[in-house]
Amino acid sequence: MPALPTVAIFGPGADPAASSGAAVYCRGVARALADLGCRVTFHEPDFGEHGVGRYPADCGGVAVSRYAATADGASGALEAARAADVLVKTSGAGTLDAWVESELPGLAAGHRRVVFWDLHPRATLERLRGDRPETMRRPFARYDVVLTRGGGSRLIAEYERLGGRRCVPIHEALDPDAHRPVARDVRFVGDLGYLGERSPDRDAGVHEFFLGPARCLSELKLVLGGTGWGASPDLAPNVRCVGDVHAGDLDAFHCSTRAVLNLDHHAASSGDSSPSARLFEAAGVGACLVCGAWEGIEEFLEPGHEVLSVASGVELVEVVARLSGEAARLVGEAARRRVLAEHTYEQRARELYGLLESRPTVRPVRRQRVCRPPSAA
Repeated sequence: MPALPTVAIFGPGADPAASSGAAVYCRGVARALADLGCRVTFHEPDFGEHGVGRYPADCGGVAVSRYAATADGASGALEAARAADVLVKTSGAGTLDAWVESELPGLAAGHRRVVFWDLHPRATLERLRGDRPETMRRPFARYDVVLTRGGGSRLIAEYERLGGRRCVPIHEALDPDAHRPVARDVRFVGDLGYLGERSPDRDAGVHEFFLGPARCLSELKLVLGGTGWGASPDLAPNVRCVGDVHAGDLDAFHCSTRAVLNLDHHAASSGDSSPSARLFEAAGVGACLVCGAWEGIEEFLEPGHEVLSVASGVELVEVVARLSGEAARLVGEAARRRVLAEHTYEQRARELYGLLESRPTVRPVRRQRVCRPPSAA
């Protein structure tokens, strides 16, 4: 592979305004790859009437090529990306998703790498478990490696059992330029804060680790952020709902309470180790994190020193009740040091770069014609 490899990514995330977790994560890794010297281009379908074609984008040194969301547009985009050293197809890339996924491996020749990057691995595995081998499993086997947005040993084993040659998790991370310590904000000041939109998969964890313990911590002030909680009949008098917290206020929320509860992993159904971006963002501003205990947390933050891990709501009450402001500050500072040293997008990009530098399977060098898909429907 050349010293400055070219990387073509067919997937979401190039638009700086895209704020979904998958887009932020994908964009963060791509920008960090560009900082390492890779020449990265996002290829995205354009559903509007304007802006089709290549143009400079404010995406941290990552180029963007938009193509018409049609069969001809998708075919042309694949042809344009043919010369890249690394060809990447993400899940949920947009129009003609399955066709692009199937066609991309055929462009690999010589030492080119083809990579499938699953931004929603648990959802994909749910679909694959009921799939016939001739449907989605076959394209996986044609990719050199499957990257997943997080996950642990069980997820890796299942991907490889379903036909992936190799599966490597690229975990969520911190963007230190986007998240840093800020002054406390009177809107969010309290002793324990939790931020998360109300949803069926979160309800049980929030009731066990936040709403229930609130009644036992009646002398403390608890702050609950996110939409949907204000109508809950289970709110104790000492819980203040602040509603939707805009992205620009996220750091202020995490810096304004003595401790911050993180339950994103508790909501995951697989039980596989995979920290959320929210955990790294809170740790990155020096928040004292309290997390529901989960297998593998010690690989990212040290329990008792960089994070307070609790196995139940009863244990959370005990931990928070005796947590002093000084102790919380020390935990938060230790967590910030750890994530800056090991869990930024730069570190994730270096992991990925090392993977891409390893010698791929040598393929015959032949020019395979890009076929036109039947339709863009």
